[in-house]
Amino acid sequence: MKDLKNKYLLVASLGVLILAATVYVFPMAGSHPKGKMHISKDWPKNIEPLINCDERISGMWVNANDFFMYQGDTRALNRFLADYRKLENTPLTVFLLQDPRPQMSKVFDKQEKKYDWSLEMIREGWGQKMPPGYSGKYIITVKVWLSEKIDINKIYLFGPIAPIVASDF
Repeated sequence: MKDLKNKYLLVASLGVLILAATVYVFPMAGSHPKGKMHISKDWPKNIEPLINCDERISGMWVNANDFFMYQGDTRALNRFLADYRKLENTPLTVFLLQDPRPQMSKVFDKQEKKYDWSLEMIREGWGQKMPPGYSGKYIITVKVWLSEKIDINKIYLFGPIAPIVASDF
């Protein structure tokens, strides 16, 4: 009887261990299709206008991280960045990329879609550490691909956003 109890305990312990490691060993993923979506209570305050704006064409999640893709011109990007500035408890960084290749989103979509900028919402612990002075759970970064639609001379960056210009990312 004691051996049977020990076997059950061992199997239960292994089951808990496998479930705990699943997210790291067996990554999960899914899509954020275009359209209004539910905003998690765990996400940063004021994120809803960025996630549910008309320019979002697709998105995906992988484990605890979310990625969103957008199409638009400089004016739409500036409206987006105005909402981005309202996020609290996360460092705000915008990468301005001069990559001539069109950015495509096809991970979960039936067809490839070009996009002009993206928003990456990385949960602390899944990449870089939260810098001192921030108490949020996510590091939220915007990447903008400069093109005929996005004019670097008309992008309006001010306040706590730190622009980083790169030739390729």
